[in-house]
Amino acid sequence: MVNIDYNQTMGSFKHGAKYSKWIYIGLIGTMSLCSLMCLITLILLIVFNENGQYTSDIYALIIAVCGFFICGAPWLAILLNEVFVVKKAIMKCITSSDAKRMTVVPFGYSEENIGLHTKYRVGVKFKYEGSKVTFLSKKLGVSRKLIGTKIDIVYSPSCDDIVLLKNNAN
Repeated sequence: MVNIDYNQTMGSFKHGAKYSKWIYIGLIGTMSLCSLMCLITLILLIVFNENGQYTSDIYALIIAVCGFFICGAPWLAILLNEVFVVKKAIMKCITSSDAKRMTVVPFGYSEENIGLHTKYRVGVKFKYEGSKVTFLSKKLGVSRKLIGTKIDIVYSPSCDDIVLLKNNAN
């Protein structure tokens, strides 16, 4: 077991990059705002009911809020679930009893252009308890400056995953 905090990690080779705390705050805030908008719409329906008839403004508001909530909320929920899956996977790896911190030199094996940035998929080779282990990142993309330099990782055979540590980003 290693003494690593979640805030010292960058991401997992299997599950991808860790999301920042601002993503959590933004997602939860947006979900709360969607719920609040629906509640306000229901209150407005009750308050602005004119003789059992609603004005066209209320209908437009109902359609806009319900449309946003119906279309946006599932996507926000899926993204929030992904954020929690990545965090759970990283925490499981760094807190497992067989986790070991080590220093390796990664090699690049593919690149992906994302707008103006290029993210490189990396692989690492190391020895663990006498056997050679090779890992290729499936989702984690890193900058070019990490390729060929020494980086710190946490490897856990029980999780079959590698967690990249933050001190490598300097």
